[in-house]
Amino acid sequence: MTTSRDWIEHNHNEFHTQVNKTEDYISDPETNKLKDFGYDSPSTIYAWITTTFLIALNVFNAAFEAWFDVDSRTRIAQIDLEEAEKALKPLYRQLYSLFRGNPLVTNHDLEMMGMPMRPSGGHKPTPPPTTLVEAEFELRPPEVIWVHYHDAGSTGKAKPPGVHGIEAVYLVSDAPVTSRDELVHSIFDTRTPLKMVFEPSDRGRRLNIAFRWENTTGEKGDWSEIYEAVIP
Repeated sequence: MTTSRDWIEHNHNEFHTQVNKTEDYISDPETNKLKDFGYDSPSTIYAWITTTFLIALNVFNAAFEAWFDVDSRTRIAQIDLEEAEKALKPLYRQLYSLFRGNPLVTNHDLEMMGMPMRPSGGHKPTPPPTTLVEAEFELRPPEVIWVHYHDAGSTGKAKPPGVHGIEAVYLVSDAPVTSRDELVHSIFDTRTPLKMVFEPSDRGRRLNIAFRWENTTGEKGDWSEIYEAVIP
């Protein structure tokens, strides 16, 4: 059986090159590509690209610069880079879905941005996820939790067909959380276990977290229950 490769680079250096290739292409003032794509400055999409996406990219680039020098790299720099990358990647996937569905964006544009070109035909679209995520927690003191996630009802690690990872929303709190709306932080992860690192001041507090699958085209499944674990 063959599996498709995730189009987003997993290596930190390669992802940095890829996502900045996209940014260079759409931000070049001489070509004004966003206007060519139909996203004029007053539009909501233009605002999302130039604020939400580019702000997350700037945070990632700053973290990458602090991490890049191996001789001066610290554990905090590693954590900051991983958190910034996990925050940026789902936005990058959304940007690709936006461009791929826009008839004004050509395959040449996608290739120049470091993104996959549209298939030439004959491929069935990937269906949205239909199953839930289940999770178990491995406490690894101090301040580290490994989240082992899998398809509901399965004893193996394999993700459902067409799924590339999970979206997780979470909150560290002193009291139980009863509504998913309270889970204001998010992470995207593609390979179990999800490794979460907390601050020393968080020890003994509750990690409240929920999950859902996301397929290769950005479509999402239903949310799991809200899980709870005590930070060691």
